[in-house]
Amino acid sequence: MASTTQGSAAPHVGSTVSVLPVSAGRERVGALSDWSVGPAGLVVTASITLTEDAVDALTGRRVWARIESQDGGVRVLEGVAVAGIEPTELGLTGVLALAEERRRTAPRVETSRAVRVSLEALALRHASDAHTVDLSRTGARLRMPAASTEDALAGGAMVEVDIAVGQDETVTAGAEVIRVDHARGELAVRFVDLAEEDAVRLDRAVLSELSAQRAQPAS
Repeated sequence: MASTTQGSAAPHVGSTVSVLPVSAGRERVGALSDWSVGPAGLVVTASITLTEDAVDALTGRRVWARIESQDGGVRVLEGVAVAGIEPTELGLTGVLALAEERRRTAPRVETSRAVRVSLEALALRHASDAHTVDLSRTGARLRMPAASTEDALAGGAMVEVDIAVGQDETVTAGAEVIRVDHARGELAVRFVDLAEEDAVRLDRAVLSELSAQRAQPAS
């Protein structure tokens, strides 16, 4: 039977689950078939229904499982994938609750990564060096030189961003400016033109950083 822990509602059986290998490999999408939490809230058991080939590809690998909630939020688990009793069942062991977002469809992380922003609205494209303040597969908050957040970057402006996600590796996305803070030199953008493979690369960068931050000892 599903249970709750630390005031957080358990996900519903049937919820969409996206499973992404930590090291490499493509994302697989299935459905949550079972969820339970131990008495102390420390041990989570999760089962996911996937295709047989997906189960074969993921078994024995460390993965992230992104579980969508009915209210539009998302919860992310990290654990080792194991084959279930049924050929289409995948279980997670050694589960770590990595992130939970109640109002967002993707986890985000505070991180500083180099960004290049091109202003599509200008006749002569102008590029500004910047860095991320936080990042997810759906958008980012950026900090830029103060002069770069003038009228050309008003809400609704369309920009192109190149974000560093690894050594000599970038993701390019078309984005809409949804909020500008001139005093702080920051703007928030929502990705509106992003290839699926680039969305997966962003997800892997975000989840890798969340995992690394969680592993750091408390100061």
